Amino acid sequence: MTSSAVLGSRTLMTVLAAVIIGGTLMTGGKGSVLKSYFAVLLLTTLFNGIGCFGLGFEVQIFANGLILALVVLYEAYALHRRELLKGQRPDLMQEVREGAVFSDLPGDRGLGSGLRKRSMLTIAVVAAGAAVVVILAAYFHGAAVGPSTDTGNRQSADVYSLKGTDNQPYLLPPGLGKTDIPERPADPKALPETDKLHWWDIEYAGWKVEKAAMPVSPGDGPQGKRVVLLKAGDHPYWTAYVRGFTAIADFYGMRIKVYNGNWNMDLQAQQADQAINERPDMILLAPVDATGCTPLLRKIHRAGIPCITSNTTPCDEAMKYCIAWTGPDDWGQFRMLARAFADALGRQGGYAVIRHMPGSSPFFSRTFAPITELREYAPDMSLLAMDTTNLEAEATMQLVGAWLSKFGAELKGLILAGDDFPMTGTLEALKKAGRGDVVIVAAGNSKTGMDSVKAGETLAITYQSAEGDGALAVHAAARWFRGETLDPVVYLPRHVITREDVDQFMPAQW
Repeated sequence: MTSSAVLGSRTLMTVLAAVIIGGTLMTGGKGSVLKSYFAVLLLTTLFNGIGCFGLGFEVQIFANGLILALVVLYEAYALHRRELLKGQRPDLMQEVREGAVFSDLPGDRGLGSGLRKRSMLTIAVVAAGAAVVVILAAYFHGAAVGPSTDTGNRQSADVYSLKGTDNQPYLLPPGLGKTDIPERPADPKALPETDKLHWWDIEYAGWKVEKAAMPVSPGDGPQGKRVVLLKAGDHPYWTAYVRGFTAIADFYGMRIKVYNGNWNMDLQAQQADQAINERPDMILLAPVDATGCTPLLRKIHRAGIPCITSNTTPCDEAMKYCIAWTGPDDWGQFRMLARAFADALGRQGGYAVIRHMPGSSPFFSRTFAPITELREYAPDMSLLAMDTTNLEAEATMQLVGAWLSKFGAELKGLILAGDDFPMTGTLEALKKAGRGDVVIVAAGNSKTGMDSVKAGETLAITYQSAEGDGALAVHAAARWFRGETLDPVVYLPRHVITREDVDQFMPAQW
């Protein structure tokens, strides 16, 4: 399925199903606002329930499509029944009014009653279908993430030899790629935004922070430990993340449970409370919001449960309450990417930046890492514009199209915060404008991005292994259970993928 096909599909199908359940015929007409609202509530509860099992967004889309198919088939059957009843004798029609469910013929006094019965029956069918889907999800998820039954053999293997679906190692030995941390300025915010040190508190969050008193490791290893993952939301990246997370947890014989925050800070807070009540051996948190996660981490810490954060970099205050943070070195990778970008442009010309989701750490890193790097490495290059499209393909296409119209030939390059939906929208906008000369770099490395690099449409993307991201988090937990001391920040390896080596990273993880 292409990125553009995935975009918005769950929302559209939910709306269609809710409207039909609410009593609106496929052929048009009026339905009940109250019943439509109830249908939305029912479907949303179902999808959040599936998310709590840690299943990817593909499963939710499948469940949504299945429900919509059942509703449409039922509605089609209702319409067919109505056609069969047309032209029948009045005495038979009276019987239909008094006893049939599908009494919704034009001008018929039984219209309201028939529609009410049909809608309630539809809701009952959907509720039953939802229950079946949730039960099946729970069954298969339980089978997928239960503890390993062959831990003896697995423990004797080398975890660093395990590889993901892209044939790259999940993990590298600790200590590789450690960053030299510059001294913090007295007042970073007093420096201009184009100065690297202005962003010190965000880029180096957690490195120098004074930790609160942390729980003591049991020192008896990861075998049999119960770990809860609070992931940020639905995305193909997160499906791959959980895949790598599960592979390493299974290797160590750890028992895991996954909650899906659905990009909602309030929901993630509720899930944090639920996780605390379950008293696991550790909680792994991938925050929805870099700053908003501070109360969650403080609460987990006060409950005496060890916590490791992952992926989105929390603020310095939040870092006080977690043992360590694991994830990609976005700042470092985008500095590498910016240099390759500048070299391709001869260190000349104007460029623009498509930003990440507001509130996330990549919103800053994937914007100001390249801007500050280019200020030093290619001072003759000029920033023309930057804006977020919330990683949406359609919004990106419109924004890039507007920039092309506004800046014309002055716009020589584009830096994208993501190589999936933003890449799809960017390529479409360039195609419509007939611009094949614009140099593109992006955060990677989805199938969309890697195919674009291989086709020569995109210069380079960063290698950010989604499976490795999840694997690194649970591996850090395993090391802590063994009594090892973790660095406050543990990075994924840094690499920039170009046309010369893109084949080494295929097939794509997502």
